Amino acid sequence: MSADYKLYGVPVLNYHQINDEKHSALTLHVDQFKEQMEYLHNHGYNTITLDQLYDYLQNGTELPDKPIVITFDDGYVDNYKHALPILKEYNMKATLFMISDAANTPGFVSTEQMRQMEVAGFDIQGHTNHHKILTHMDPTELPDAILGGKTSMEGILGEPIVYLAYPGGFNDMLVQYVTKESGYKMAFTVQPGTVKPGDNLYALDRLAIFQGDTPYLSFWLRLHCAPFIKYSWALRDTLRDNGWTTLASIMPLF
Repeated sequence: MSADYKLYGVPVLNYHQINDEKHSALTLHVDQFKEQMEYLHNHGYNTITLDQLYDYLQNGTELPDKPIVITFDDGYVDNYKHALPILKEYNMKATLFMISDAANTPGFVSTEQMRQMEVAGFDIQGHTNHHKILTHMDPTELPDAILGGKTSMEGILGEPIVYLAYPGGFNDMLVQYVTKESGYKMAFTVQPGTVKPGDNLYALDRLAIFQGDTPYLSFWLRLHCAPFIKYSWALRDTLRDNGWTTLASIMPLF
């Protein structure tokens, strides 16, 4: 599916923690992450930056064959300890969406570690200042979370922050408006699907890759069957919204 990006779109993968200690839904074991990166490498995928993705979406700039974007949310220090060496081994680029208030705190990356990640091919971007769900906040607080997080990260790194990942993926028209007015060029959800020209730049899909019972199968299905998965999620939500909760609960979401 992913070979013809002009037809099927560009997949954007979403990871969180990579380690062998914390077995939460957001954690992928180190060997599992390596297996997935090895698959991408061996099957000819080319990691691209968000700048490249933006230029393609806005200007039609050509991308390499089988382009793919790898992203990490929150800024866990295990991204530096475990994911970075694997990505370097396969000469892969990635983006870290950093919670600005978490920088330089226990369990999260430091400024120096972020700089080392940048040298190795990481792009550091925004994930708000405190990771509160934006759609649950008072509208008057949104600029502090969205613009404040941007300004804070720019102060830490001394570099422009122009891409955002919404905490939990939650957004609405107001959140998108504040994001655009704050100077971001694109923003990402965790709704499944690929990214194509004509998509809303402030509600771009990503394919969440988590632990689960069958992480490699889930990874493969999400990579190759993103349009079907997007449809299955939408159908699940429609069934649930119309009271068909039992049927919605058995929908395959991969």
